[in-house]
Amino acid sequence: AMIQIKEDRFFLIENPAGSELFQLPEFQDLWNTGKVGKITFPQCTVGLKTPEGMPILKLTELWSNARELLEPFAGLKCEHDQHGDICGQYCGQQRSKLAQVWPPEMCRMIVEGSFMLLKRIGTVKQRCLLGLPVEDTKKVRTRMYPERAVFD
Repeated sequence: AMIQIKEDRFFLIENPAGSELFQLPEFQDLWNTGKVGKITFPQCTVGLKTPEGMPILKLTELWSNARELLEPFAGLKCEHDQHGDICGQYCGQQRSKLAQVWPPEMCRMIVEGSFMLLKRIGTVKQRCLLGLPVEDTKKVRTRMYPERAVFD
């Protein structure tokens, strides 16, 4: 992710909310660049379900240096009364392992964010190719987040 930032490229990192990954020194350094935003949402809102069809409450955290990749997940709140189990086994497989697969709606939302990002980048590149003014191409391409930005 640091290389992506240095090369003026983009990244999206997904992990369970509260994961020790985000506490590693490298991730704290990444966060402290001020160029990264994050959002936390329950995957039950994007269709994560047990094999029996019950929604699974799995809080997930996304980090990105592109607002467009996070925006589709803004404001997602769980409205389910009951949730299925993530512990134990189902047909010989760990339920937690089954819950590691992104639901199709989550994938669709990542693609939606990617298209929004590509549209913004394309606009900047088109303006540059046409010789039209772009206030600050570097500033336009790399989104700066306020310190400790959280999009929930």
